[in-house]
Order: sequence, then C-alpha cells, then structure tokens
Amino acid sequence: FLIAVILIGTLTALGTAAAGASLALGAFLAGLIISESDYGPQALAELMPFRDIFISLFFVAVGMLVQLDVIRDHIVLTLIAVAVIMGGKTLSAAVGPALLGYSGRVALLAGVAVSQIGEFSFVLAKEGRVAGLLPNLLYQQFLGVAVMTMLVTPFLLQGGPAILDALEKVVPLDRLLPGFRPRDLSPVHEQVKDHVVIAGYGLNGRNLAAALRSISAPYLIVELNAQTVRMARTEGEPAFYGDATRDEILRALGIDRARLFVIAISDPAATRRMVRVAREINPKVYIIARTRYVIEIPELTHLGANVVIPEEFETSIEIFSRVLAHYNVPRDEIERLVGEIRAWHYQALRPGTRPRLTLRGTLGAMPQMHIERIILGANAPAVDRTIDRPADVGASPRNSRNPNSIPTGQEGPCLVVRSSSRSLYSRRLSWQHAPQLCTAPPSK
Repeated sequence: FLIAVILIGTLTALGTAAAGASLALGAFLAGLIISESDYGPQALAELMPFRDIFISLFFVAVGMLVQLDVIRDHIVLTLIAVAVIMGGKTLSAAVGPALLGYSGRVALLAGVAVSQIGEFSFVLAKEGRVAGLLPNLLYQQFLGVAVMTMLVTPFLLQGGPAILDALEKVVPLDRLLPGFRPRDLSPVHEQVKDHVVIAGYGLNGRNLAAALRSISAPYLIVELNAQTVRMARTEGEPAFYGDATRDEILRALGIDRARLFVIAISDPAATRRMVRVAREINPKVYIIARTRYVIEIPELTHLGANVVIPEEFETSIEIFSRVLAHYNVPRDEIERLVGEIRAWHYQALRPGTRPRLTLRGTLGAMPQMHIERIILGANAPAVDRTIDRPADVGASPRNSRNPNSIPTGQEGPCLVVRSSSRSLYSRRLSWQHAPQLCTAPPSK
C-alpha cells in the first residue's frame, strides 16, 4: 500500500513535468487525488512519519536560504509586511465563516489559523526567481516575511482567545462580523419555557437528551456543527444550528425562561463565554458546565456556573468507587463519600492540603463477598416472612429485631446483607418483588 501511494505521487509529478508544468504542481495534484479517495485516511497514517521528516528538512532548507542581514537592514519594512499580510489574510479568511453564520469570534480564529504564508508560496517564489520575475533582494525579503509569519502563527493561535476577549471589550466582534441569524431559531423563544438548553450534541449531549426525553422534560439543543444538527433532526431531536456564545442565540433559545443550561462542549474559552452570557441574561438559571481540567473550576464558578464537572476527577471517582466496592464498602457509604468530594469541589483529590475522607465504621476485606443495604417497601413480598436460604443478614439500627424474620416498619425495613456477588442480585429482587427466597409467615 505504501509503495503504491508513493508511485502514484511520483508518476503524477513526472507526468505534469512532462506536460510542461512543474514537479511541485504534480505532487500537489497527487496529494489532492489521494486525500479525496477512500484510501486517504490510511495513506495519511502510512505517510505521517515521512511527512514529519520532510517538514523538518523543509524548514531547515528554508532557514538556510534566509539572509539575516537583509532582514536586519529592512526590519521596519519586514514587520509592516508581516502585519499587513497576516491582518489581510485573517480578515479575508474570516468573511467566509461569517457569511455561513458563525460568530465574529469563531470567524476571526479561523482566519488567524490560515494567516501565515503557505509552504507552496516558496515553490512559486523560486519559480519566479528562476524566470527572472523576482529580483534577488525582493526574494530575500519574501523569505524573511514568510518565515516570520510562520513563527508568529503558533503564538497567535495559543493566545488568540485571550486577545479576542480583550478586543471584544473595545469593539464588539459580532458587529464587526455579524454573520446571519439562523431563521429557524426565531419562534423558539415564544414556544418553550421552564426547559433545559443543551449546548453541544456530542456524547454527553446525546445521553442527556435521551435522559430528558425519557422523563418527558422539555429541552432544546444548540450545536455549531451543521452536519450534527441535520443528523439530530433526522432522529427527531429539537436541535438548532447556532453559536451559544452569542447573546442573541441564547435569547432565541429562551435562556431567560430556561430552568437549566447544560454546557457539554470541550472548548474552555467558549464554555467561559457561555456561562458569562447566560448568567447575564438570566441570573436564576441553573448552569452545569463540563470541563476537562479541575483548574477551570474556580473561574467558571466565579463567572456564574452552579456546578462544574471536571472529566479527570470524575474518572478518579469512578475508579476509587469500584475499588471501595471491591473491599465490600456498602454502596450508600460510597455514595456519601462521592457526595462529600463533589461538595468540596474535588479538594479531596487535589494535591496539597486535602480534607480527610473517613468511612463510617470499619469493614475488613472479604474476598468473593458483597455487602449491600436493601430497603424493602411496606408491601414487599418478603415482609413478615422467614429467610429460607442461608445468608448473613442484619437488621438496620432502626429495625433491630431478629433479622431471621424480616420485619416491617412505617418506612419499610432496611437489611444489611453479606452474600456472594452472584447470588445477591437475585436475592435482592426476590426479597423486593417475589417470595421465592422466603417461607410463609410463621404460624401464630
């Protein structure tokens, strides 16, 4: 497969050269052909190591061509050219996303991502120099400007959200690049109230929508991926296309009448903006935000989020819950510890000063055994019957009578059962729903 891909690229390049075009153009066309085919992803995976090597060689070769003294002698002109080129490309590239309805913030970030001079420009500049269209001094100035744009772009991408936040305080980006308002959102505000607004329709958003649908709770979904919105609508979901960081989008979704606002996206900057905008519109809405890292919790809470759920610590909680269950800690005790950790904003799992977690009581390790508290309703089949099969059963403190006869109370009896994990599930179902594990009530 790898040899076939290399042959296709080589033969295409040689074919264009034989036709009078350049080898670089042929290689470019070969890349387009392969990437658009069904074998594109596999070809990319096979060629990835070679790509990294050739990119390194490319930048080393370009660096060797640059004459630093030319940049030094024309530093002002070089900096002006860098600013004009990157600014012009950013604005021109941002027009397309803005026309498609994206917010000014998203459009500008997309423009910054392509604001540098592309690698193919070096090939064109070299051909222009060979043809005598580009003097040597101008060629060297071009190389200096191109290299500087490539050096600046990664820093702009990293600091872009913060720069746009500061810029938006002076110039509203949505007025600069307003985009189009989605027409299908206009009547939503008047149709629903006391509902849940879900921002993002990934795995978390889908699971939440399914849960809300199961209890017939009203909800609306807002998603920035048009293809995802179309797919959700084919499934019958109330999904709408829009950027939830924009004030008018949230208002169109009825955020001022919503009961909850759940942010299920992974973009930290967008999450912060959603929390801030939603809180400004509706001070009473209950906001639940998802974040990847616990370091985001204080800022999101300060912006107005009621609950912030970090992915990394939720994974830790699930792991230690399974470990405690393996050591026969009762389920309600595990749930109590988990509740304390979340109430402390995960302080118990952070490095440094940690609140001490304590179990109520001491339980030794009992291999292959499982402990669970079983609460029986007042009308459960097992009430007032005698346990027939062997098991270690103890009544709870509120029902301290003989556990061999399952008593009833006003709230229903609570039993502490120790048994094998294989049989405990069937015992719980039988005691709660069927009388197979119990004998008839003792004769009076």
